[in-house]
Amino acid sequence: MGNNPSVSIKTTVVAPAPGLNFLHRTLLTCRPGSAAFETGFETSTQSWMVIDPGTGLGICAELGANNYASRLKSLGATVDDPAYIEIDNHFTQLAVAQPNGVIPSIKRPDVVYLGRRTRAVNSTQTFTFTNSGGAGTSVRIRVNPAKFRFADATPAGALADVTVAADGVLTPTQLATAAAAALNAVTDFAANFSATPALGVVTVASLIDGYPLIIEVTSSTGGPTMTQVVTTANVAGNYALDLDDIQAAVEYNTTGDNVPGRKFFWVTDLQGDDVVNDEGAQWVEDQADTSLHNPPRGYIFGQWSTTGAKLIKFGADFIGNFDPTATDSASQTAQAANAGIGYSTSFVLDHDRWEHAPMALFGRCTGYLPGEVSFTDKVLYGSTANSRMTPRDYGDNDSLTDDRKFNTYSAEGPFGACQWGFLSDGSFIDRKWIEWYVTYLCSLRLVEWKQRNNITAYTDDAISAGAGIIAGAMAELPAIDTTSIVVSFLPRGAVNPGNIAARIYNDYNAFAVSFGVINKIGTLSEPIQVTINDAG
Repeated sequence: MGNNPSVSIKTTVVAPAPGLNFLHRTLLTCRPGSAAFETGFETSTQSWMVIDPGTGLGICAELGANNYASRLKSLGATVDDPAYIEIDNHFTQLAVAQPNGVIPSIKRPDVVYLGRRTRAVNSTQTFTFTNSGGAGTSVRIRVNPAKFRFADATPAGALADVTVAADGVLTPTQLATAAAAALNAVTDFAANFSATPALGVVTVASLIDGYPLIIEVTSSTGGPTMTQVVTTANVAGNYALDLDDIQAAVEYNTTGDNVPGRKFFWVTDLQGDDVVNDEGAQWVEDQADTSLHNPPRGYIFGQWSTTGAKLIKFGADFIGNFDPTATDSASQTAQAANAGIGYSTSFVLDHDRWEHAPMALFGRCTGYLPGEVSFTDKVLYGSTANSRMTPRDYGDNDSLTDDRKFNTYSAEGPFGACQWGFLSDGSFIDRKWIEWYVTYLCSLRLVEWKQRNNITAYTDDAISAGAGIIAGAMAELPAIDTTSIVVSFLPRGAVNPGNIAARIYNDYNAFAVSFGVINKIGTLSEPIQVTINDAG
């Protein structure tokens, strides 16, 4: 047909769908769990590694659902590294099987960001023997208990599980010496921690900064009494500085080649330390404060708190989320923060097992749109041992979750479930997510609309069209009842002339109703009534 046809066509096949936006993506902060992993992280020049402009070293890795394993291993991480475990947990959650046994697919997040902390310190706790106990008694010490991950350990269910015979003979100093020796003799424990005895006190410290540490010490009936203290020497303000560094490199991107912009919305830290978590919660609260950041930047921080029902001394306070006698706890601190109102952009999730519950919850929920998923009644029992949480039952103290506005992984159902979706101010996670999602969509759609226009004239037709754009953006979320959307506006003739001269229109007012979520069906004080007549 020659090189002068009357019709010429070129076809291009493109990817069918773009990636999810930042409101579905999580930043996990950590210190790499080995020297090799840290070196590999710092020196990586991969396109998916963000470089810290201040140091020239790798500070944040972008990991996808289909490549996280290979990317982490290329940095020197092993499958036993806590960061690998957390991210595997995030991407391998499952839905609950239907009655016919079929497990439906879920909408997973597409990307997670792994941010390297540079100021983390080693995790340290002590437990002190105050007496020798009675004859025939013993003390059991478990470190980093995790039912599913350590199912094949001996004894099963923890990184280390040792028992020391007290028998009313050993002095507190001898008990401490025996306990430290028993822990150090466990190969997996010694690879990650050290136990040091002194005058009835055992100090357990992580060999790697920022490594999560959970200790359970239990005496048999009549056995030695013990106190437990968290002595991690966190430096005030350092975690907030780490978050500043990661945000500057990843989102502000002052020296990179990519367009600056939001990359993540959900944030959590691997260490599970209440002081570090409180700084993270305050950091995201500050980001949404217009007196500090204008425009505000929305994030939600998930605090993994590990006290459970234990009463642990932390500074001058005795903490314990599920202990009613605690003078403080992660949940109480968060509830009392923010001028006594409670943190409005973070939540506490208590799980006293070495099972990373916030990352599991984010992996199960955040691939959806607001209104397609709730943050309660979520079974976190995924396809790998890393992604399975242990159900926990605190009996009469379970109701403290309502009183103190925190979340837990309960024992309801065969595999348990994450309850209740509380933010620390008593609101709910999905509400804050909806707020920021509507803000994002309305802003994005108006920008797109203005950029498509050759001119957005200051006319009644353009003003009315803008109202339609706002209404359409709100209608994109399943959480919104589309029949309730109303966007009112002033015509040009009623607008302040000064705004017309300044080329500003700010007279839209939008309203809608969200469908909400059912958290409970009946309560103990007002149960659902079921009547059965056995007389016919």
